[in-house]
Amino acid sequence: MNDNVLHSSYELGVQKVVSCLSTCIFPDKTTYPIDETMIHLGPPHSSNFGYSYAKRMIDVQNRAYHQQHGCKFTSVIPTNVFGPNDNFNIEDGHVLPGLIHKVYRAKETGTALSIWGTGKPRRQFIYSLDLARLFIWVLREYDEVDPIILSGEAVIHNVSCRGSTGWIIMTCVYYSGGGGRGVHQGGGREYCVRHGL
Repeated sequence: MNDNVLHSSYELGVQKVVSCLSTCIFPDKTTYPIDETMIHLGPPHSSNFGYSYAKRMIDVQNRAYHQQHGCKFTSVIPTNVFGPNDNFNIEDGHVLPGLIHKVYRAKETGTALSIWGTGKPRRQFIYSLDLARLFIWVLREYDEVDPIILSGEAVIHNVSCRGSTGWIIMTCVYYSGGGGRGVHQGGGREYCVRHGL
């Protein structure tokens, strides 16, 4: 599909193409923070290598079309997106909406909140409407072939999953007039999630 879109855009004289990559394109074994120069510095995680390499090839193709034909093809790398109409399914939803659903369910049923894992992995999140504004900026203003990570003030930077859970509890439970206690379970240890921890 990527080949067809870019080649058809070239043949039809499309002035600019902005493709969307994914954070999964970065090497599995890397240092943090990551930046755009690190995309091709090692293999991606084996769990989604086909998708990751297909996304990486968009960057390679953008560069090739630019070098050979002068095309303005570029790509963006959004961080973890959340916002209206998100997937709030606990089983297969994204991180923040899944946590929101779990906190909401625990509050509504009066049961303890149980989140699996250590809570230590860190993520960057961006609100979907902020991401849309950044896409428009890239389309209008960004003229480089190099991919760009969409971040800045619109991104919640480098937050632990435990910290995200704390923010959600503060918003969903405490700010709505309720009380609550959450338990974060991981590796046989329990972490109390209280008052924004």
